[in-house]
Amino acid sequence: MIRKGIIMNSSENEKKYLELQKKIALWEKQGRYKDILPVVDEYVSLAEQLYGSCSMEHGVALNDQAGTFRSVGKAEDALISFAQALYIMERLKGHESTEYVTVLNNMAGACRMCGQYERAVVHFREALKLYERLVGKEHFLYQSALNNLGLVYQDLKEYEKAVRIHARCCNLMEEQGKTDRTAYATTLLNLSNALRGSGRYQEAESGIRRALRIYTENLGEEHSLCGYALNTLAVCCTEQGRIREALEIFYKASEVIGNTYGKESKNYRIVQRHIALLEKQLHDTEGMQYAG
Repeated sequence: MIRKGIIMNSSENEKKYLELQKKIALWEKQGRYKDILPVVDEYVSLAEQLYGSCSMEHGVALNDQAGTFRSVGKAEDALISFAQALYIMERLKGHESTEYVTVLNNMAGACRMCGQYERAVVHFREALKLYERLVGKEHFLYQSALNNLGLVYQDLKEYEKAVRIHARCCNLMEEQGKTDRTAYATTLLNLSNALRGSGRYQEAESGIRRALRIYTENLGEEHSLCGYALNTLAVCCTEQGRIREALEIFYKASEVIGNTYGKESKNYRIVQRHIALLEKQLHDTEGMQYAG
């Protein structure tokens, strides 16, 4: 996320803007995207009214809005807002700036969500080149873009390539020593998903459980990332035929995801579909055993 210090004045609109900015930053940290969604449009509108349509504040607000859309599964809306933010950052900062590249990296993620994989690869590779030049490979911004590139290759089912990229990212983080533990857990989880795709389920499960422990210790068990890790663990158990265990984990994931993303969100509906399928499979299996 891009942030910029703002000087407070007596304007009621600016006070409202600052209040919304603080709330959104806090709720994003807590993973409370369903709370952000109803107020993010007002936040963007106030930034434009107060500072102008081509101001840094408006660009930051659009980037935040797009991030919220992306988090709740509104990928096409996210892509529109990221494109607007990118235009502003290019006008104000130019291509050789971390502000521009950060929005470019974010927009690439929205392209990926929309299924525009080739476009996503192009944007991520451009972001990596710029980040390497601007901040170096040791910086979390470079590692974030590298991690995201690995996700695209997972989408393309090029799992071995994805494993290499995520493993490289994990190694870069471990070499630093003072890596953000949450960011490391996310990369570890992505590596685990790539391992799942390549059929290496035991390695994957070990990584998922480790990521879940890190999330729980650093963010609390009710955070949205814990819900995502639980969902991933349940899927991994399902793939190994451990249906009862998978169901119990899906129930936990459903509760966390419902509380953080909302029960109308795409993420919650996906978990519910998993649960329905496994409950039916378990019921059918028990019915066959009883009939036998």
